[in-house]
Amino acid sequence: MSINFIKGDISTSPDPVIAHGCNCKGGFGSGVAGVVARKWPKARVEYKKVVRPTSLGNIQVVNCGSKVIVNMFTQLTYGRTGKHVDYEAVDDCMVKLRTYAELNLHDAVSIPRIGAGLGGGNWREIERIIREAWNGCDIALNIYSL
Repeated sequence: MSINFIKGDISTSPDPVIAHGCNCKGGFGSGVAGVVARKWPKARVEYKKVVRPTSLGNIQVVNCGSKVIVNMFTQLTYGRTGKHVDYEAVDDCMVKLRTYAELNLHDAVSIPRIGAGLGGGNWREIERIIREAWNGCDIALNIYSL
């Protein structure tokens, strides 16, 4: 298992896949989602086609040319205060992300500190979930933070 912590802007990652947490309410303009929407607008367009409360715990893979963006539905709601991230959904999404990366022979995936920013979650708990989901995987997981 290779998990690396990187200080920097995730949108500059050289990895072929960038995955990030999304809400199930249709908001895709703040935090990492906002960065993704500006740099890879197709990821937002495709998100808008499928987002609904039943999306929680699922992922959406969007081929944006030189980069694959994975929208991970980890929150039912969003806001600037309170806890919005759903830890079970993070776990479900991370398992699905790992499976996608393994099946498609990706060598590395980049994620932000999912759910710990605007999602209001406890990073220690989220990191534990990520480590469990990624345990035994040969694909590098690069976790970005500013």
